[in-house]
Parts: sequence; structure tokens; C-alpha cells
Amino acid sequence: MTVQETTLFALLSRRPLPCHLRLHDVALFSCFFVYLALLFWAILYIVYACGCQVKRQTMEVEETIEKLQRAIADKENPMKLAQTRLEGRAERPNVELCRDGVQYRLVEEVTIIGQSVDKLRQLLADAEEAAKALRRQQLDIENDLAVKANTLYVDETECVGIRRSISIQTY
Repeated sequence: MTVQETTLFALLSRRPLPCHLRLHDVALFSCFFVYLALLFWAILYIVYACGCQVKRQTMEVEETIEKLQRAIADKENPMKLAQTRLEGRAERPNVELCRDGVQYRLVEEVTIIGQSVDKLRQLLADAEEAAKALRRQQLDIENDLAVKANTLYVDETECVGIRRSISIQTY
């Protein structure tokens, strides 16, 4: 077993350090724990920053969803108007019931509005799916944060006591 493994085993099992360990080894191992704690804090900060970025992206996607819903609602009135005009033209008597340029243009307008509403609905479905994925990612990040916070808590409460029990002056 190496010096570091022996020291780690002694620290984790709460046994006294072997006498053959030098002060340099204990100080080196103590620096390792400080480095490890700093590394955990850095990872915690990075995960938190990612969580903030995901929240911002989620808000942007939700704003996009609202805009798409408004755009779909805004297309309803022109569609109703064009359909009503087509129905009115279909009810004309005898000679007035003809297929002229206006009739073709109304049919084309209904088709164009219908296609744009279909495209908007597809974009809305894609945006809702993206929002769902972002929410899942946010939950994963919050779970990671909780795990890392618990790890830091254990390190600061349990391991600090073990590290303090090591008397460097005796070595």
C-alpha cells in the first residue's frame, strides 16, 4: 500500500495514522482534501450557472410559445372572413353563381391562411417539445445540485472533523 493509500485508509476508517508517515505526507494529503473541496465548489458553481442558463432558455421558449399562440389566434379572423365570403358567393342565384377571378383569389387566400396556420401549429408543437426537454434538463440539473450540495455538506461536516483530529505536530 502506498503512503497516500495508507493515509486515506487511516483517515476514512478514523484510525490513527501509522508512525512511519512523515509530516510532508500528511500535509500533502491535507492539501489534496482542500483541492478536492475547491473542485467540488467549482463544479457546484458550474452546474448552478448551467441551471441559470437553462432557466433563461426556458423563459425564451415560453415567450416563443406565447407569440406562436397569438399568431395562430390572429389568423382566425382573416380565415373566417375569407370563408364567410366564399360561402356567400356559393349561395348566389343562377347567373351570379360563377367562378371568376375573385372566387379563385378567395380560394387561394383560404388555402394560404390554412397552410400558414398549419406551419404555425407545427412550430408551436416543436416549441412545446423543446420546453418539455428544457424542463427535464432543469430537473436533472437541480438533482445534480442537490447531490453535490449534499456531498459538500458531508465533506464539511464529517471529513473536516476527521481532518482536524490529525495532529500534524506529532509527526
